[in-house]
Amino acid sequence: MLFDNLCKLLSEKYPDNFANWVLGTPQTTAKVLKTELSIEQEAGGKGAGGKGNIPFPP
Repeated sequence: MLFDNLCKLLSEKYPDNFANWVLGTPQTTAKVLKTELSIEQEAGGKGAGGKGNIPFPP
């Protein structure tokens, strides 16, 4: 849990730098969205493992 909290703190304070570190490419317009991914299956059959919840290209 400590790692999750640290990642959250760093991504909120330094979104561009955090995105650079995670993605390994320069990012200049990173934006933090205050949302959470659901671990429950959705009505359409796409839960956390389905392609409907991926916030970035595969």
